[in-house]
Amino acid sequence: MGSLAQADEQIIGMGTHFGQGRTEVGQFFPWVHATPFTSFRDEIYWGDVERQKGVYNPPKRSANTLLAIDSAAIIGMRPLLVLDYGNYLYDGGTQPYSTEAQDAFARYAAWATQRTKGKVDLFEIWNEWNIGGGKKPRERHGDAATYVQLVQKAAKAIKDANPSARVIGGAMGDDYPDWQWLREAIDKGLLAHVDGISIHLYNHSYPLHKGGAAEFIRRLTRAHEILVAAAPHRDIPLYITEVGWPNDDSAWGISYETAATQAVVFLLEARALNYLKGIWFYEFQNRGRDKNEREDNFGFVDSEGNNKPVACASISLAKLLRQSTVLRNETIQGSRIMLFKLQNEDLLLASWTPKTSPKESTYKLKFKGDFAESSAVDTGCHRLNTDVQRTAEGITVNQGYLPTLIQLKKGSKVRF
Repeated sequence: MGSLAQADEQIIGMGTHFGQGRTEVGQFFPWVHATPFTSFRDEIYWGDVERQKGVYNPPKRSANTLLAIDSAAIIGMRPLLVLDYGNYLYDGGTQPYSTEAQDAFARYAAWATQRTKGKVDLFEIWNEWNIGGGKKPRERHGDAATYVQLVQKAAKAIKDANPSARVIGGAMGDDYPDWQWLREAIDKGLLAHVDGISIHLYNHSYPLHKGGAAEFIRRLTRAHEILVAAAPHRDIPLYITEVGWPNDDSAWGISYETAATQAVVFLLEARALNYLKGIWFYEFQNRGRDKNEREDNFGFVDSEGNNKPVACASISLAKLLRQSTVLRNETIQGSRIMLFKLQNEDLLLASWTPKTSPKESTYKLKFKGDFAESSAVDTGCHRLNTDVQRTAEGITVNQGYLPTLIQLKKGSKVRF
């Protein structure tokens, strides 16, 4: 597990699609304003804005992203802007590999940075290059050395336009096994040109006892180990710029309740990782209504604009965890137990039992201390474990897969 630390710089954000014309400013901002989310991740496509060499003219959907950035500035949100995908004026629109195309991409990056200066200070170069994102014809591979060359040029252009900007690279999807593409990119010099590394985490194709939030944390921990080994004298932050759970009806679909539970566990575990500086959930709203189509069903909000349980749970917990400190982080009797000191100095006691086999395991956990003024955390439309019995000395929890979240008043003592 990560070190016990206050992760006060950890961004919790939401993936949107203003740049694709699928997220509306008038719908997203009233929704997000009532949440603890402090960022959104979106794009301005190179091929959209440069349709004549050297001339940048945002069309409607890119203008939609710029409007969202302006709206975010009003309420203090800091977007993550993705600079990506090819341009048919260069290299046939594929991942830019020629000197001409890469130089042109760098000029586009400089334009986007200058256009959003004062409102955006975090930029991500490309999206899932490693698995062929933006490649034409599409194939499931992107060359690491070519990517590093592109990042070197684009990062310099961004920093020249805005010296306070931070550049993150990678945006890797499905880098199996053992972060092979990341390690190759590091060998080619990636870390010399970026301020952080971004990764995407999905595992809905795994059965829950082999995947879930626990697998995310294992993979994330391994990525951090690779970065430490590559640059032992530098603290390189990690950013999870996509993580989510599809609620479709296919064999790989995740139920509403399971998605919400995994989001709760992931937020709890992630809070203890002081190298993890940002999480952007994928995505704000379902993109369609077909329950058999996976890509239609990742939303925190359904097609009608209603919060799913994953939204209720994540919003409630993220509010509690802001400015919190991890006091204890342990595994006891097969159950995970974490104790947090909250911003108002209350305590949050969290416990759950990860699934390690198809059958659920339940353990009896005993906590001693001042529970007289304790209360179960309300996560709105998501159900948590309520199998808790008060005793003269504290509480006993019959702890299974569903997390237990108990908030205790400032000054309370907890022993376990």
